[in-house]
Amino acid sequence: MIYTVTLNPALDRELAVAAVAFDEVLRATDSRVDCGGKGFNVSRMLASLGAESVALGFAGGRTGEA
Repeated sequence: MIYTVTLNPALDRELAVAAVAFDEVLRATDSRVDCGGKGFNVSRMLASLGAESVALGFAGGRTGEA
């Protein structure tokens, strides 16, 4: 079992567009939200390679309030 610790976690938000046109308004066709940060990314890659991994992180501020 491999434990990874992310001291500065983030939420990665991705928006997909059909095509990039510089003279038009871009409308998102799809969206995705993932946990981000080096430790989370390493745990995700370890899982894709078949290794057991646990990702640990801290949540503070408004996100970490009870």
